[in-house]
Amino acid sequence: MRESLAGRRRRSFTLIELLVVIAIIGLLAGLILPSLARAREKGRRMKCISNVRQIMQAMFLYSTDRAHGMRLPTPSGYMYVGGATGSGGGPNAENRPLYEYIKDPELFHCPADRGSTWAGASAANCFAEHGSSYAYAYSEVGGIAAVTNRRMTDFDFPSKKVVMFEPPLALDTVSDSHDMWHWETKASVVGFLDGHVSFMIVTDAYSTVDATNHLYY
Repeated sequence: MRESLAGRRRRSFTLIELLVVIAIIGLLAGLILPSLARAREKGRRMKCISNVRQIMQAMFLYSTDRAHGMRLPTPSGYMYVGGATGSGGGPNAENRPLYEYIKDPELFHCPADRGSTWAGASAANCFAEHGSSYAYAYSEVGGIAAVTNRRMTDFDFPSKKVVMFEPPLALDTVSDSHDMWHWETKASVVGFLDGHVSFMIVTDAYSTVDATNHLYY
């Protein structure tokens, strides 16, 4: 019996050993968790890029189906080119221009949607309230010229013309956490007229720039 108790004592951890193990676990968690968070955010970003790419394809189909010169859609506001019926008003899903081409409203849902303080998309969650996380260049904003009811051939540089974007891009500056999509101060997945999609981190204010003289015109 004594030998058994002595062996049990030898196999048990001392307090110092336990503290060392806990410290090692804490250190490993500190190294791994940020990497997991970055990987999760990268996955969300890629989902957004895929969504906007499919929206741009639908936009092209919509335009080529128009009888009068490949005209771009004319929604009733920035957030209403397609998507779901939102809780905050706006047109029902079936009354949005791209409904015929995209029946799955989830393609208009960005997993990084945190709402917005921008007047054109003000919401606690853009998809829930407006039925879309993505804004359309409905009228000039943030140095982005409007595309509403214009022909695709009206623009000299389609690879630089913003058509779809996330609300943070329209703001001069970002200070509210709701506008920090993708965990960046001012970031947006952007769909361009030629169909390509990019993730952009913007560091300067574009709203003071005349859209006709801007890079994204």
